[in-house]
Amino acid sequence: MNTSAININPGHLREIGVALDGSLVALGSMDYPEDVTGHFPCPDAEFVRISRVDGLRIVRCRAFRETSGFLCAEEYGPELHVPASLAAIVERALRLGAKQAVQASLNYQDGELRSSTSRVKTLHQPLSCWTLNLDEVGGGVNVVLSARLHGSVIPEWSTSTANYWPAELDLSLKVEFRIDPITRVACFGAHVPTLEKEPATPASVPMVRSLASLDVADAPVGTFAQFAMGGTRWYSLYEGEASRYLSITEHAPPTRTPIGLLNDNGSYRWPRISIHGIDMRAVASMLRQSNNFRSSVTSSTVGEAYRSFGSDGSETYFIADLALDFRLDTEGLHIRINGKTQREAIALDLLLIWETLILRFPYYTRFIKALVLESRN
Repeated sequence: MNTSAININPGHLREIGVALDGSLVALGSMDYPEDVTGHFPCPDAEFVRISRVDGLRIVRCRAFRETSGFLCAEEYGPELHVPASLAAIVERALRLGAKQAVQASLNYQDGELRSSTSRVKTLHQPLSCWTLNLDEVGGGVNVVLSARLHGSVIPEWSTSTANYWPAELDLSLKVEFRIDPITRVACFGAHVPTLEKEPATPASVPMVRSLASLDVADAPVGTFAQFAMGGTRWYSLYEGEASRYLSITEHAPPTRTPIGLLNDNGSYRWPRISIHGIDMRAVASMLRQSNNFRSSVTSSTVGEAYRSFGSDGSETYFIADLALDFRLDTEGLHIRINGKTQREAIALDLLLIWETLILRFPYYTRFIKALVLESRN
């Protein structure tokens, strides 16, 4: 297992700190005094793994890079669960940056330290008095978290939750890690001005690969950019933040910089198709409820097509007889959209490759094991 192959300051998309499940792998540390019973060991570690699904979870790990460019992370030791309010601040900084240093604190009990990554006979130490210090340097985000190893509220029904450190010692844990700028752009579409000065050349269409032959260097992602493919055509795909929707627009071929990131040059080819009431999480939820990794939706009111005519204005038409079909397989997420407006017929057949799903929508990695098993049958 060769951890030296991990570049802590990657110079290319193929060197980013991302595992196959979309979690971040970063140079970092987790330190605290060992408890008197020895249930919470404090082994040395060079890397930490930061999960991005179902809250911010941090655990020590060993890591090596696979041929795909993604990392394989082997977890060990206790795992830390960060309060949702602090996790939201960290994620916002990774996505939007931090023009000024950020400090935050929680003076109440929240989060916990678990004795291991196992779900069997795991002990739980409640935490309190959290502090977060965060800043951005050179496009990388540095994070320092600390918490008191003590909980004031211990549930009577739980035999595994207790204070394993004496309260009178007032002991704390501390976690530090740094997320580099290229990983920030790859996973969050972050804007890092120094990276945008890179020259760029026309991007080639990403190859359609299976889960067994991924290549992170081919991922169609960049600052404010993520693309689905329709054969040899490029389509930008965005989600709503304040409201739930998917927005899909054909795009002139983008450019790729020497460090592997794509530039969205804003050369759209109208119309822009917007599907309201559905986003990528909603699609994942529908796929989980299906028996064959496929789900279809029909509606006459949730879609619209938008065209811009520059200074001459714009027009928007509702899409009638809208039919959506989502299918997940070892190539990625297939999206088929059919309908019609007063002006034209709408027919799109798109593919979000797995490299994009892992980087931008890591909750889709929960399907990988079942998809691989199905493909072998």
